[in-house]
Amino acid sequence: MTSRLIDISPDGYEPHPIHSGERTWTETNCYLDLWVEVLHSLGLDPVPAAACAFGARFDGSQWTFLKFKPEDLFALYGIDVGEMNVWRGVLDHVEDNLAAGMLSTVEVDAHWLPDTVGTGYRESHTKTTIVANFIDR
Repeated sequence: MTSRLIDISPDGYEPHPIHSGERTWTETNCYLDLWVEVLHSLGLDPVPAAACAFGARFDGSQWTFLKFKPEDLFALYGIDVGEMNVWRGVLDHVEDNLAAGMLSTVEVDAHWLPDTVGTGYRESHTKTTIVANFIDR
């Protein structure tokens, strides 16, 4: 089965300017970065959802994890973010969701992802979040 929700491909893809090579802050946040690019790929401006950064706080030993809030994604873009009970193989769920018109975020071991410039893929085992837009079995 082949499913594609967003009509994009790696060839010629232009990331959102937040991720340009000229950016000042080079630290990444896989979940935040993922939503920036999903929204950008849908033709939506991700900047309004970044207001969540004003709610970040320091708890004495570290900063809280910065994430776009599901209620903001719904209010701004009509995107309903929910969690699901995984009771079958993850790929089966993702494929069914794509067929139903839904994207799925999945946390994976970045070591096994294709090489991407500026990441630790194939170098270390770290958690990252991905969205499958296309499955070809």
